[in-house]
Amino acid sequence: MIKHIIVKKYLKLNDFQFEKLLMMRRESHRALFSEPNSHLNVLLLSHSIEKGMSLDNPKVSFGEEKAEELIGCLEIIKEDCFEYDVAMSILDEYLKTRSYKNATIVGISKRFNKLKKEHPYKKLPAGIDYISHDDLMNNAKIDLVGFLNSRHDIRKTTNTTIKDSEIRKAIKIASSAPSACNRQPWKVFYSLQEKKNRQLGSIVSGNKAFANDMKYYCAIVVDHSYFANRVDEFRQAYLNAGIFLAYFVLALHSLDIGSCIMQFTGLVEGADKKARDLLKLKESEQVMAVVGFGKYPKKIKFSKAARRSVEDITSKY
Repeated sequence: MIKHIIVKKYLKLNDFQFEKLLMMRRESHRALFSEPNSHLNVLLLSHSIEKGMSLDNPKVSFGEEKAEELIGCLEIIKEDCFEYDVAMSILDEYLKTRSYKNATIVGISKRFNKLKKEHPYKKLPAGIDYISHDDLMNNAKIDLVGFLNSRHDIRKTTNTTIKDSEIRKAIKIASSAPSACNRQPWKVFYSLQEKKNRQLGSIVSGNKAFANDMKYYCAIVVDHSYFANRVDEFRQAYLNAGIFLAYFVLALHSLDIGSCIMQFTGLVEGADKKARDLLKLKESEQVMAVVGFGKYPKKIKFSKAARRSVEDITSKY
């Protein structure tokens, strides 16, 4: 405590500035010193192989070194998890495209078949596929402008109960969000219990006037351990989780569920610790945003929230 007083006085910081400094320090520590996710290497190798398969005219020997490294990692893991299933699925598709006159491929194939027999995996979508441009655009024909313009942050929902299946459907839809090397470093923490929703809602700053008008709250959490092996990806976790967040609130809207995105700084009244205790987060996990949501009322009140012009946000170079 004395040390903090000295630092505040020396740096001429008020209480809020000092709390912000402490929060930035904690945040940087989690991002920089998180241990890599135990299966991160498997995920990165798998994505690299699958990405190579999607390129035109890959080299004849493409992927051989990474496939050999990957099968070695899988022989160590051998456990039921997403990383194992997706890696085995990609390896299966990769081996189907390779020449079995190649000694390296023959060796990998034998190890793959042995591993598959010892520890079966769940077959997941993997490899590559094709679609015509016409079919692609036919599937994309929706009134996107109308849909996007129809969604607004709302600050009052009805007391109607939302089913667990509805929330999970929104999460599944949002899971199509892209992420670096398909790492998907996000998690959604939610509860159907009123007490827990009130607890999470009370931790957020900036919603005091309408905290109890939102039926549900959920936290979008990012796991820094998915980016702990690359110093140049220090902020990638936030970018990826931010894309997911946008997909998530749009998915809710498509299911007739209103929402309001609330930033979570963790600076006020020990909010970071309260949230970590409530959600039981790992050290590498961090709340990125909180979303209040619930069924739309019959008449929806929202702020008009003018958008900047294209000229304001555009620069040619």
